[in-house]
Amino acid sequence: MPIIIQGFPETYKRPGFYGETVYGAGGISSGSIPKYLLLMGLKTSAGSMTANTQVVDIGSDDEADTYCGQGSLLARMCYQARREAGIRIKAIAVTEASGGAAATATITIATDSTSSGEWVYTIAGVDVRVPVSSGATPTVQATAIKNAINSNPRLPVTATNSSGVVTVTTRNVGAICNSFIIFQNILTKPGASTSAVAGGAAVLSSNPGETGVFFSGGSGTEDVTAALVTVYAGRYHRIGVGMIDATNAALIEAQLDSKAGPTVGRMEHAIFGSNDTISNATSVAQTTLNNARCQLAWMEESETHPSEIAARVAAARLAKEQSNPNSNFDGYVLNGIRAQRSRAKWATEANQVSALDNGVTPLLSAADGTVSIVRAITTKSLTSGNPDYRTLDVGFAATPDEIRDDLALQWGTVFLPNNPAVRDNPASEEPDPPAGVATPKRWTSFVEDRRASVYAANLWTLPATTATLTESEYNNTAKRIMSKVPVLTHPLQHQIGVSVRETSSV
Repeated sequence: MPIIIQGFPETYKRPGFYGETVYGAGGISSGSIPKYLLLMGLKTSAGSMTANTQVVDIGSDDEADTYCGQGSLLARMCYQARREAGIRIKAIAVTEASGGAAATATITIATDSTSSGEWVYTIAGVDVRVPVSSGATPTVQATAIKNAINSNPRLPVTATNSSGVVTVTTRNVGAICNSFIIFQNILTKPGASTSAVAGGAAVLSSNPGETGVFFSGGSGTEDVTAALVTVYAGRYHRIGVGMIDATNAALIEAQLDSKAGPTVGRMEHAIFGSNDTISNATSVAQTTLNNARCQLAWMEESETHPSEIAARVAAARLAKEQSNPNSNFDGYVLNGIRAQRSRAKWATEANQVSALDNGVTPLLSAADGTVSIVRAITTKSLTSGNPDYRTLDVGFAATPDEIRDDLALQWGTVFLPNNPAVRDNPASEEPDPPAGVATPKRWTSFVEDRRASVYAANLWTLPATTATLTESEYNNTAKRIMSKVPVLTHPLQHQIGVSVRETSSV
């Protein structure tokens, strides 16, 4: 049976290496290729970059501020990603929703203070402390709260005060801003004064004196179409996506699949974030995404915004996978992600199992305040409505792409220069062609040597068997070698069962 690569017709004549990655098709040094993290999110008007059309390099938090605008969703994504050392970060801004509204929350102060104290608020995981003197009126207290919030330009919000009511407004507009959370702690409050936070749904806390709410009122959905046109020509190995609505997710998925095609060959993987319920996260993973090139990191009621979660996990992925695509992220600590206030919202065993069964990567809080990845999986869990876990771990998606990159590199730098001519395998009665002539047999041998010395040796793949050897043939019409390289990604150890049994002595 002839070997066929979809989207690569026999009549296609432009020279080059053309490959495809087929997931679930069976039961380096590409590390020298520069790898990039792309962050896609919302800027503010203060950011100097041009939305949709400009991709910028981010080398510092200050550069994120300059290009994206301090406190913008995209700038904060950059802050999170930069917690991983040794990665290259690029950013593109998406134009905010036309006619969209910002999300808000309110802080209402009642009664004069009868003693000094301190109001403590946490907005998007950042503490804001406001000392108050005895005898301060609600307006005076609210003004101090407003000033404290506005004194931190990297917060994703600004504040105004009217007669003791502080309105906290997100810097960006859009429904995505409703995922921000504000907490208050009244344990150190000034005497007699009261504070109430209001907005969207309540957020639980296990700490005494704390109450929290989601922001509310944000409306409008941005459109990534124009930004995707800009980044189509580039190669961004991991993409942290700052939005998760179904329309934009579908556009991103389509681009991932298109760019991975044989005549393009720019394989990318997108990471999304969620702080919603497990049922809603599952719906997104299975209905909106369900793609081996996509990952959804989930942490219910996380104070860290979903866009920042996406950026942080994407950065972790690139940091490890740029040297080893088949990396294990079990227990990988994500510095910068804030643990939930309520232990009742920590991912239970049942929720972790449910997440992993349904294409969701759960994040887990610990008593010391750290947050870690339980297990990094793709969103691909269904085929035609039936369970399909052939591309479960992210390594099962990343490894074939890395091998494809490596083969492209090896073909262009080693095999092609040494074998500029091509022909079919000689018949049994014919002598072998001279050195410098590529044949299906010689290419197969080259690939298998590479598999043994790099892919299998580094535990990316299992060693080849008789059934998984490379198959190659000559296409006389196109004058090219066509090959199929079966890849069995090496399973990673995630668990062990031990039965310790006391036995009676004889």
